[in-house]
Amino acid sequence: MDIVVFGIGALGCLFAQHLQESRSTIAPADRFGLHIYGTWKSQLEILSQQGLRLLHADGTESQTQLPVTNDLDALPAADAVLVLVKSYQTSKTAALVARVLKPQGVCVTLQNGFGNREELGKRVGEQRVAVGSTSQAATWLGRGYLHHAGNGQTTLGRNRHREDLQQQLTRILRNCGMPVSLADDPGTILWTKLAINAAINPLSALLQVKNGQLLAHADCGRIMQRVLFEVCEVAGRQNVNLDPDDLNKKLFEICRTTAQNESSMLQDMRNKRQTEIDFITGKIVAIAKNYGIKTPVNDILFQKMKRLEEGVPAPIDDVVALVDQL
Repeated sequence: MDIVVFGIGALGCLFAQHLQESRSTIAPADRFGLHIYGTWKSQLEILSQQGLRLLHADGTESQTQLPVTNDLDALPAADAVLVLVKSYQTSKTAALVARVLKPQGVCVTLQNGFGNREELGKRVGEQRVAVGSTSQAATWLGRGYLHHAGNGQTTLGRNRHREDLQQQLTRILRNCGMPVSLADDPGTILWTKLAINAAINPLSALLQVKNGQLLAHADCGRIMQRVLFEVCEVAGRQNVNLDPDDLNKKLFEICRTTAQNESSMLQDMRNKRQTEIDFITGKIVAIAKNYGIKTPVNDILFQKMKRLEEGVPAPIDDVVALVDQL
C-alpha cells in the first residue's frame, strides 16, 4: 500500500510521524510506502532540513525525518490518501488528490468543518471518499516542534466500495498506537464532530485558553451545552439523530483528554491565519437558516469570531451577557 498525507499542519504532521515511526514494526502484509504533500513553504523548509521534533504525551521526545514534498509529480499513485488540510483549502486539494489517487483507491477526510466530503467527491468521485473524525490533539510549540497533547479516538466511516482498503488502513493506524474504529453511519460521524468543534473551537479562540480550561469556567460549560442542543436540532432535520446528553459526555471527555491542547482555531488566531469558523459554526448557522431553525448561541459565537478575525476582542463577560439575554 502507498499512503499519501495531504497537509503539513499539526495533525498532518502528527499522523505522518506516527506512520513513519511504525513502518519498521508493521506486519509484512500491511507494509506501506509513505509520502507527505504540502505547500507551506517555511514548514517544508524546516521539516526537510531538520525533520519533526515531537514532544509526546508522556513527556518524552523524538526526532523524525518525514518524506515531505511540494512536488506533486514526485508522489506515487496512492492506494490511500489522508486529507488533513484546512477546510478552505479542500477545493484546491481535491484537484490534486484526483491526480494521485488510484482508480480503486480511497480518500479519507479527517478534517474539521462541513462540506469536505462533497467537495472531494466532486473531484475524485463519491465512491472513493470516506469520512472520518479524529480527536487526536497537537499543538505547535515552535518551528518544527510539535506537542502531541492528546491521544484521542479516530473514527472512520465505512465505505462499502473500499472496505478492504479501509480495514488495512485501520490496522496500520492501530499499529501506530492510535485508537481507531470503523463506524457504519458517516452522517453521525460528521455531525458529531461538527458539534464538538462548534462547542470547543470558537470559545477557546475567543478566550485564548486551552481545551481543559473551558471546563474550569461554569459559563463556558453552559454555553457549550447550548451549542450542542442547537446543533442536535439542526442535525435532526437532516435525519441525523444525536443524543444531547451523550454528546455532552463526549465533549467533556474530549476536553479532559486534550486538556493541554490549543484548538486549531486558537492556534490560527494566534498566528494570524484564516480560521475555519465559516466551515464550522458558519455552516451550522447557514443550514439552520435554510430550515427556519433559530440558533442564537451559535449566531453569537459566529459573529464574535468574525469580529475577532477583524481584531475586535470579545471578553467572555460580553459573550455570557449576550447568551443570558436570549
